[in-house]
Order: sequence, then C-alpha cells, then structure tokens
Amino acid sequence: MTSATYTTRNKYGFKHKFASTTILALLITAFLVIVIAPLAAPALYPLYLSSLDIGPGSVGSAAGQDVPVARSLAEMREYGRFTLRPDMEAFTPWEETYGYVIIDDVPYYAIDLPSGEKVAAKVYQEHVTEGADGRQVLPVGTLRRVESQALRGNGVHMQLTTTQYYVDMEGDFAAMRSEEDFSWALGKRFIIFYFPILLLIRVIGVRRGTFAPAVLEKRDPLLPKNDLELWAASTCAIWASRGWPMEGWPLMGGMHRGFVRGYFAKTGLKNMWGVTTKEEGIAAVQELTEEHAGQPAGPWAAWDLCRATQLTGLLFHCRKIDRQEMDRLYSETCRVIQAMYSSWEQLAEHYLAGCSAWQHRSKNKEEADKDAAQRQRKYEQLKNTAYGPYAVPWDMDLRGNGGEAAEQSVCRQILKRYSLR
Repeated sequence: MTSATYTTRNKYGFKHKFASTTILALLITAFLVIVIAPLAAPALYPLYLSSLDIGPGSVGSAAGQDVPVARSLAEMREYGRFTLRPDMEAFTPWEETYGYVIIDDVPYYAIDLPSGEKVAAKVYQEHVTEGADGRQVLPVGTLRRVESQALRGNGVHMQLTTTQYYVDMEGDFAAMRSEEDFSWALGKRFIIFYFPILLLIRVIGVRRGTFAPAVLEKRDPLLPKNDLELWAASTCAIWASRGWPMEGWPLMGGMHRGFVRGYFAKTGLKNMWGVTTKEEGIAAVQELTEEHAGQPAGPWAAWDLCRATQLTGLLFHCRKIDRQEMDRLYSETCRVIQAMYSSWEQLAEHYLAGCSAWQHRSKNKEEADKDAAQRQRKYEQLKNTAYGPYAVPWDMDLRGNGGEAAEQSVCRQILKRYSLR
C-alpha cells in the first residue's frame, strides 16, 4: 500500500505553479522597467538633482566674478573655494595639451600655477568659461586630499608640488546624470524588485489558495484544518481524483483556485447547479441533504449526499462561503451520511451505483460504462492507499461547526504521512 499523494509539480518538475509565478513576476518587473520607470523619471529627476550640490558657487559650477582667483597653493587654502586661470589661449582635454597624472587609473590635469607650483586637478569641461581678456576661467574648485598615492603619468607626477592634495573642479557635476540616463538607471534599479515581487506573489497566492506552497506544503490553506473537513473530503474522494482539472483528495473542492480551475468551478456551479450566489448554493446543499435525511440507504441517496459535500467544497473554493459556513454545512450533510451508511465501503458501493445510474441516463451506454469502470478503478486505488481517504475512521464525531479550534487529532495523523510529490 502506498501513501496518499497529489502532484504539486508541473510536467517540467517545478513546484506547483512555480514556473507560472516566476514568469508572472518577470512580466511585472519588465512592466516596471519599461513603462513605469520612464513615466516616473520626470517627476523623480528634480528630486534627484536636489540631492546634488550643483547650485551656483558649488564645486564644479561656472565661476562668477565674485569667485577669487588662486595663484598658489597657499591662496587655495586661504580661499577654500576659488577658480584658476591657466596662462594659455584655450583649456583643452589633458590628452591633447597638458601633461597628466593618473591616480587609481583616473586621469588628472597637471596645471601650472602663476607661483610656479604644479597641481593635479579634475575639471568639469562644460563649465570652463572665457574671461573678458580672452583667457579661460576654470570652474569653482577646492582642495581635496588624495586618498591613494598610486601616481603615474609621463613623469609629470615627479614635478607635482604636492601629491597629498588635488584640485577638485568637478564636484557632483561629474556624477550628475542626464534625465535620459537617470530614467535608464531608475529602470535598472527596478530589477531588484523581481525577487520581492516573486515572493509576494507566492505568499499571496498560497494564502488565497491559488496554488500549493513551495515549502511547508502541509500548511496549504485548502487542505483540511480539522477532522470534520477531512471526513467530508473523503466522501467525495473519487470525484476529486477523477483527473484534470481536479487535483485530488483531500483538497477542499478538490483543487486549488488558479485562474483556469476557478473558471471551471464557477462555470460548473452555474451550469450544473444553477448556483450563482451564496444563498442559492446553501439552499442547494440543504435541499440535497434534507431530501434523504431519515430515509433508507440507497444509491440515489449516496449519489446526492456525496454531491452535497462536493457542492459545499466548491462553494468554499469559489469564496461564496467562508470556512465556518463550510464546516457547518459539512456537519449537517456528513451526519446524515454517517447515520444512513455503516462504512466507507458501503457508501462507496452505493455512490458508484448511483453515479452509474445517473451516467446511463445522461450518456450513451458505451460512454457510461467506460466512466463507471474508471470510477471503480479509482475507488480500488484509493481503498488500497495507506493513510488515504478511507483510512479516516468512519465512526468519527461530526457534531459542531468545525473551525480550526475543532478536533484535529485524526487530521494531523493523516496529513503527517500525507505525501506531496
């Protein structure tokens, strides 16, 4: 005998619905990157700029007439913030004109000061302006300490007056992004939301009963929470194990609440039972139960009463009733079943006979015989399953409204050995 199982993996080997939720998370993340980021960027870009020190007089900004011109290192230290006016007709990139110094693989200008000193400098080219005398005016600068002494570059570093400081004339302008670059960078940052989105989908999906958990499978909210629910699930185990879209015993309603299965469940309620509301569903269950209560046992009674528990599970599956209402209906129907039949074997025998009679009324003989044979084989398989639906004690106390506070000893014992492949 084998332990009861139902498949929580798709044909590719992933845990139940894991592949689809992975793709869904990817699509949501792509939407954030491609659509939301460009839409959000114009609103967020001013906030980004406000976080940078790029106002007038800031390091790297264009030097105004009020910014003092430093002619030596001593004046740089005195002024704090200053500008420089190289004695040349045009200030062009370092690789074309000046000697250079490289610190940690970053090129610096090597600028000659009027004092005869030579300093390394970073210069924001876009803010190099021209003075009234035609000479270049460099951006606002300040002295900063060199973090590394890894200096090299055409021997010019040997001529630097100081290797402990450099002139920073870039400031935050060097790192400032254009709005287009900012939008792209924002989109790339949204990619980090992929795994939180995936986790959120899984958590919400499991709590809503859309699919089984990837871990801690026995905490699936559509598994029985008490002995009453386990007993009720066993009354319709043959139906729940008939094949797709059903996923098998002992899930409430026989399956999870995925989009496709949810559609089949709601369509079945409407087309087969004429049920579209909670009130109609409860009335249908009570009508099936009350019709046979106190009557002799027989195939039609077993067929109707087991369909009543099926309908109850589907009402819960479609969220037309809550768990407390489901347990109340289960208790009413299952006590009638328990009083009329003496064992799972007797119930299954009458149920299969009633099902076969119903099939022969609605289908041709060949189809009806084939369906009856399939259900009989499924019953034999379930009967020989250790810790399966018919391992649940028949003479169980089914009184009360159930709920998670109800008796759970048998439910725990069965689910402890319940295998999820």
